[in-house]
Amino acid sequence: MNSIESKIVEIDRALELIKDNFNVVTAMAAAEPTLFFEHSHKRLKLLNGVEIHCANPSKSYKCLNSSELVDRVSIKVMFLTNAVKQAEAAGYVHYVPQHLSQW
Repeated sequence: MNSIESKIVEIDRALELIKDNFNVVTAMAAAEPTLFFEHSHKRLKLLNGVEIHCANPSKSYKCLNSSELVDRVSIKVMFLTNAVKQAEAAGYVHYVPQHLSQW
């Protein structure tokens, strides 16, 4: 087994690694972690103080639209896309404007 294969874990195991008060930064666009977004609500509802920083989710995932997570998880998006507009309006997601030209 090569070194990369030895680091691959099932999504449920990966989510178990997230603990209270963790900051999670996800990839964007073609590298969007769809399994993370599709399954994270199950883990996040057991935690407190978690911050998730993401760019522009392509879908309206359950973790972005869950009233169960409002007081437990802060989800911060860099771009206000159609997939997250309703979640932001409901207070489930926080839009943090970015000026990428200043990076």
